[in-house]
Amino acid sequence: MSVSKVSNVSDEYELNVERVEKELKLHKTKTFWVGIVCIAIGIYFVSIGDKDIGIQLIMLGLGLLGLRDAIRKVQK
Repeated sequence: MSVSKVSNVSDEYELNVERVEKELKLHKTKTFWVGIVCIAIGIYFVSIGDKDIGIQLIMLGLGLLGLRDAIRKVQK
């Protein structure tokens, strides 16, 4: 008993690529500046020896920058 399988796959792909100019207005948002300040203060705390608070502030700042970028992508 033999079973034959027939697969019909279309090899036609259409790809439309449009160049979208991104407006980088991150420097005008409060979230961006709060993230930058958190990172700067975190670096200061690490440099004076308080590594726990410093690392937390750096991670918070990076999180704020990532969150702001994600919100901007969803809005478009």
